[in-house]
Amino acid sequence: MIKPIESVTISKTGDEIGNCDALVINGSYIAVLDAYQARGWRAWENYPGGVFARRVLVEAIENFAPGLEAAEAFTLMHNALQERGAKCIADMEDDQIYAWPMSRVLIYSVDRQEIWRLGDSPFVVDGELNQPRNEALEAAALYRANVLTRFLAKERDLYDLVNSDIGRSAIIQTIAQEDQKADGVKALTANPAANLETILANVEIFKVEIDQEVILATDGFPRILPTLDESTDWLMEEKDRDPLFIHDYKALRGWGEYDAGYDDRTYVRFIVE
Repeated sequence: MIKPIESVTISKTGDEIGNCDALVINGSYIAVLDAYQARGWRAWENYPGGVFARRVLVEAIENFAPGLEAAEAFTLMHNALQERGAKCIADMEDDQIYAWPMSRVLIYSVDRQEIWRLGDSPFVVDGELNQPRNEALEAAALYRANVLTRFLAKERDLYDLVNSDIGRSAIIQTIAQEDQKADGVKALTANPAANLETILANVEIFKVEIDQEVILATDGFPRILPTLDESTDWLMEEKDRDPLFIHDYKALRGWGEYDAGYDDRTYVRFIVE
């Protein structure tokens, strides 16, 4: 069993029950989940959609047999989320579901020495970052930064802007469109329209070698640095310098005055054995 050098998963609200991220470590797999419910709120098994997806997928991963192929693992996760989601849908009083529980997935298979990814969660191997770009969201973050910069120039109170985040309101449609594109393509989902073949076609597989150092993380850590302390220190220093995240680091949201974090965040570092 691989023992991580260091690891953490933290909720942005400080309430770990509501953490939509998850970290699963056992003898055969190290998994990082970045779950969410796009565009709205609805209870699934009495939980928000992101928490529901996280709970279902953690349970599925904990029951994985050793040595699964990536396609087998993602089929099991897909089926679990679909089956539990279908039960929730059957109990709902209306059929107007505008937002589905979804999750990006990043898994290291100990037996196969492979990293599996569905979505855009970042990982690092021997100091080399691997994180897909999303040009639409990068453009949205730049637009948000420009909107908020104009408000600051008009002497709007910084912390009023932190808490209202008018800039995010200006890009919410773009975020919703990108979430919709990811649904059942770049994320596992409870949406019954999801096609397993499409999901499997988008699972990326990366081989790693003995003695390589690996970091798996979620986007709650905007900068993945060589250690957890460095990654956390960068985030905290950036929050103090620029809580709106519109200058050196341009983000889709800021750090709310009463938030415990920029986003739910997870980080695990280990050596391949």
